[in-house]
Amino acid sequence: MSISPKKVVLSPKDDVDAVIAKLKKSRVKEVTLVVPRGSVLGGSLASFQALKQDAIALGKTLAVESVDEHVEELAALAGIASANPIFKTRARPVYDIIPRKKASSLSSRVSVAPEKEDEGSDVFSSPLSYITHTDSAVQELGESTPKKGRPPFSVSSVFGKLRKKFPSRIAGPKRVLGKMHSLPSALGGGERVSSRHKFFGVGIVVVLLLLGWWISTSLLPRATVTIVLKEYPVQINDPLRVSVDVQEVSVQGGVLQIPGEILTAEGQISKSFPAAGREEVREKAAGVITIYNVFSSAPQTLVVRTRFETPDGKIFRIRDQVMVPGADVVDGEIESSSVDVEVIANEPGEAYNIGAVTKWTIPGFKGSARFEGFFGSSDASMTGGFVGERASATESEIASAKERVRAELVERLGREVGVLVTPEFEVLDDSTEFTIVREKVQGGAVGEGTFTVTTDATLSQFVFRRDDVRTELIGSSRTTLDDRFEYVVDTETLTYEDLAVDVAEGEMILTAVGNIIFKTDIDIVALQAELPGKRADGVKEVVFQLPGLERTNVSLWPFWVRKVPTGEGKLTVVLE
Repeated sequence: MSISPKKVVLSPKDDVDAVIAKLKKSRVKEVTLVVPRGSVLGGSLASFQALKQDAIALGKTLAVESVDEHVEELAALAGIASANPIFKTRARPVYDIIPRKKASSLSSRVSVAPEKEDEGSDVFSSPLSYITHTDSAVQELGESTPKKGRPPFSVSSVFGKLRKKFPSRIAGPKRVLGKMHSLPSALGGGERVSSRHKFFGVGIVVVLLLLGWWISTSLLPRATVTIVLKEYPVQINDPLRVSVDVQEVSVQGGVLQIPGEILTAEGQISKSFPAAGREEVREKAAGVITIYNVFSSAPQTLVVRTRFETPDGKIFRIRDQVMVPGADVVDGEIESSSVDVEVIANEPGEAYNIGAVTKWTIPGFKGSARFEGFFGSSDASMTGGFVGERASATESEIASAKERVRAELVERLGREVGVLVTPEFEVLDDSTEFTIVREKVQGGAVGEGTFTVTTDATLSQFVFRRDDVRTELIGSSRTTLDDRFEYVVDTETLTYEDLAVDVAEGEMILTAVGNIIFKTDIDIVALQAELPGKRADGVKEVVFQLPGLERTNVSLWPFWVRKVPTGEGKLTVVLE
């Protein structure tokens, strides 16, 4: 009973002794060793020579399968049959076209003479040694008696196998030989291919070979070196004080002091709203007059409710005490001084809604020289006098109107402040303060049924420069790391908690919380200049010396590339 051949799969670390031990345990006579890429056996030819001698001593026939071309070549040199399991054979067919004989150029057989095989090899080396043409059906090649145990070899079988793998690219033997038959006529139409045409064909082959060599050695090769660096995280939990009184960043009592700024916008909005209620009102007319002093250079104080009288006897009183400045005396002549003041009618009613008045007198000065020396004038009308029923807003209407005006004012002032906020500033939630300076509610004109809300306010935004905090925290965090290396910030996450803002005092208290992740600083430019021309092991030797290295990976493409290619754009270094 015969025992079928056995495959023994080796690991990269299996040496000659380990392989011999496995051969001794095997009961079969024919053993195929499956040698992986990077095996220690690929280190020398002597390893395979020793394996062959020991296999003969054990009475075994040895063969090798490997995807490593170097291992495959060493095995062949040692006289051990070798093959690539992907391509199955190392054979490279060679086709020679022989000119037809003069006498019988259209009637000859197609025959095959296999090349001499390497001793101990189980693979064919050249399927064809020569091909001639026949006008009849193409016969199978390889009529010589095949060796024992080997299937008959034929052109049809070769082309059949190739067409199974590459159906769209491989033509059948009839089509190939048919094109060979037409080649002489296509080149010149004569019985023989001229030497000129032969030279031209050889030139094309040379050019194609040179082009293929250039593409495979210069255009295609690429290398990618991926470097993964260790992370060095530092936790952040530092108290901060931001103040308008701080001029530069410092640390006092364990608290980081940061300069702050308050950005402010001011504005007023006046809007009318419908009023649903009604009320009896008695309102007095009001306006502004200008008081003149042509009496003396001394100022004159007028108390609250000082009367001013129109030529037709209507009385208005000033709302607040006012001081009329002294007149100027130039070359003995008095030049008047003046001041504007608000006045209100002495009685309610529309009768006091009067137009401009050229001269107002002060009844209190009648009978003295001051009566002619102090007087008033108004360019605008006095308005607002009314007695009767008028539309009046309810408390809920007034409250709702105030909220709407305030919201609109906050939005408007926020846009104005936003123009002042540049990207360098850190703006935190709850660091804005809206302050109402004055708010007034007035009834509308008679017959309108409306009321008006007028609001004056300011909006203040407390800000600080982001880099003031970031630079200080990164600097203090870096001091906790190993000082033998240089570091760069990979990522950082900072948030602020426990915020307390006092705009009036110009101070903000808060806490910076988060973490900063450092990695060692690698000179990528120098690394890219050092690696070209080195093998994968040489690249790793250089990279392993980098500080803070976690792991690395070297990728060479295509598979036949053994060194990092030179030239711009051939090498890519990726930092992760």
